[in-house]
Amino acid sequence: MEPQFAPANTAELWQLSNPPILSLAPVSASLSIFQEAGMANHGDKSVRLTACLEYLLEAKFGNRTVSMTPADARGCPMSLQARNPELDARAGYERLQTMNVITDWREPDVMRVAPAPLYSSYAGVHEPAERLSQAVRG
Repeated sequence: MEPQFAPANTAELWQLSNPPILSLAPVSASLSIFQEAGMANHGDKSVRLTACLEYLLEAKFGNRTVSMTPADARGCPMSLQARNPELDARAGYERLQTMNVITDWREPDVMRVAPAPLYSSYAGVHEPAERLSQAVRG
């Protein structure tokens, strides 16, 4: 070790060798929750929740939206694209934010939704599907 401090000039500058102990407490708690739920159960529920949401959206929109990722190739995130110009997906995305439905927008025209399996229920995906329907229709 040299007597003069020479900081890194890359992203390594921001690395911590020892995270603060108070920052680790929530991580420890969350790991025990994941362990109790079981990762296999977590993954299975993720796929089933997304399938449920996809079914509900299909019922509301028919073929006017498309899930871009095949069901067997995704977990809980689902990327949606409007196939019909009468559905204003970008404006719908912005309205959803005011309805407390958190989604992600990717240019030029993709909205990503992700029912989180650890704390989402099957009944719980009905409300976001309904709000999405309301939001994109204005």
